[in-house]
Amino acid sequence: MTLARFNIQPNPKTLAQSSAVRVLFSAFNTAQPLEVNTQVSPEGNPSFLAANDLLGGDWLTSLALRYDDGNLEFVFDECVLSIDQTKNIVKTPMPGKDGTVKEYISKGDYIITASAGILNEMGDHTYPIDQLKTLVDLLELDKTLDVQSDLLDVFDITGVVVEGFRLVQETHTSRQALQIDLISDEPFIIELSDV
Repeated sequence: MTLARFNIQPNPKTLAQSSAVRVLFSAFNTAQPLEVNTQVSPEGNPSFLAANDLLGGDWLTSLALRYDDGNLEFVFDECVLSIDQTKNIVKTPMPGKDGTVKEYISKGDYIITASAGILNEMGDHTYPIDQLKTLVDLLELDKTLDVQSDLLDVFDITGVVVEGFRLVQETHTSRQALQIDLISDEPFIIELSDV
């Protein structure tokens, strides 16, 4: 009896797609549900220390994006959010000295990453093209979007600007995975005075 030997080479496209799905779902596996915070200030808000504990982690929560008083809106019932804080620092090089002199200016923007998926709401196995079109219309706006999430509420983030987004290939016909990069954006008022 002769045994046949097979040299099976994986299809690079299939391998890449499988890896992308594993990476996406690994974010969901390591994300923690956002729990009610027991550390609050006298005003009833989460304490600064408690808010800082939430930075840099992956948290399972909901997310709503809106524009024009809700005329254009998309809601993720579940997504994974992570938030990072930046600082505005001016670095000044000094002649004859290595390094720079750092001058702290202020806290910077919050950097927010949302990993989510869109499912076909009809319950069949067709691609969720209508939901995706609505979301892309919202994400492509060059405007500040209203945002709401229990996690973002802890940091008083009510407005965001979309820095970019990526669609991740899925092996499921009725689901589209994506990642959205957001930056916090709060309104400010410039007051003119006679000098």
